Amino acid sequence: MTDRWQTEVGQLRMMGGMRQEHPKNLGITERKGLLPIKSRGKGRLYVLVELSGEKFGREEMCQDLVNAITEEYFHTPGTITYGLRQAVLLANTQLVRANARVTSEHRMGGVACVVLREGEIFVAQAGWPMVYLVHQDRVEAYPDTALDIEDTTMLGQRQTAQVRLFRANVQPGDMVLVADGPMARQLGITRIGQILSGSVSRAMSNLATLAPPEDCTAMVIQIGSSEAQARAQKEQWAFTPVERPSPTEETTATAAAAPPHSRPEQMRPPPTSQAPSRPEPRRTPPVAQTKPTLERAPTRPAPPKAPPPRQQAGPKLGERAQALWGTVTQGARQLGERMLPDRAPRTASQRRRRTDRSRRTRGQAVGQPSLGIAAALAVMAARRGLRVPFDSRLRRKSRLSRRRCSRQRAER
Repeated sequence: MTDRWQTEVGQLRMMGGMRQEHPKNLGITERKGLLPIKSRGKGRLYVLVELSGEKFGREEMCQDLVNAITEEYFHTPGTITYGLRQAVLLANTQLVRANARVTSEHRMGGVACVVLREGEIFVAQAGWPMVYLVHQDRVEAYPDTALDIEDTTMLGQRQTAQVRLFRANVQPGDMVLVADGPMARQLGITRIGQILSGSVSRAMSNLATLAPPEDCTAMVIQIGSSEAQARAQKEQWAFTPVERPSPTEETTATAAAAPPHSRPEQMRPPPTSQAPSRPEPRRTPPVAQTKPTLERAPTRPAPPKAPPPRQQAGPKLGERAQALWGTVTQGARQLGERMLPDRAPRTASQRRRRTDRSRRTRGQAVGQPSLGIAAALAVMAARRGLRVPFDSRLRRKSRLSRRRCSRQRAER
């Protein structure tokens, strides 16, 4: 929050006719987010909790409810009104569970929550507490009238309580009063304007004087201060007159602003051995007859430079990429031709004939047994006493092999 929305708070808690210094049923919390750019934050939260029943354990229960409301509000994502409603519903749930654990006495409660954020206040109310806003000499109550009996907004009766939500605009100098049921019924809306006039200390003194005999609680929030508002208005409308400089000061300022080479040389009187007997009085010429000794000729602004000639657009990106790819492909082809042996590339027909020849050779090797296999079979058959007829081709090959062997022996 900026300085314009700084607040001054006064707290009052009366128990048995004695004022309590640190009331446990009141809470004031402000938390700033880690990312201020994300949102304006959830503002500053003011909580007042009121419980019925005997005093034993009541203050501790009030403090637990204040902590639960605060944590639930600041940890609930979404809008301010949604967070306030969820916080009040959580307080009702906790009070219902506490009453279920006790059979002797069931407590009923009320709550008033006020959030101030950049010129706006958000109010969530349930039960007896009331919220009053003094804005531009006008008092606004949330809700309209103080509750004197039990209704559906009381906390601790049902699983779901009814929550009233309000919203209003504020400005520096406005004051907010949050009061519980006994204090609200004691004051009435007609006296709120007189009680909250002036400073916070004066308003707290008035509340302490008019407090009822029973236990009661009140909290006063002043948005800004009356002195700060008056000072802001004074600064807004006040102005400082601008005085016209004398001709001598104007001439001196003009000469000081000029460059050294263009300043006029000051005329100095010749040195004399004797001082003048009577100094002449200095006369200031009227403003209308005053002329500057030298005026610097106005300099003409330099003509704007002509923009550089626009170059013609080069080839498109696609054409550049295609040319680059062609260069890379040609270089790779040349590198491969240099690395491979000097051999003319085969044509399609040559590759086809070579494939057919390899297939025929492979088929013959599979279909016809070799000479070594035939000889091995013949030896095995001879050992077993079997007669194996030789094929004519096999015989011819064996004959040719014998002739080749004899020829090789003759050459040796």
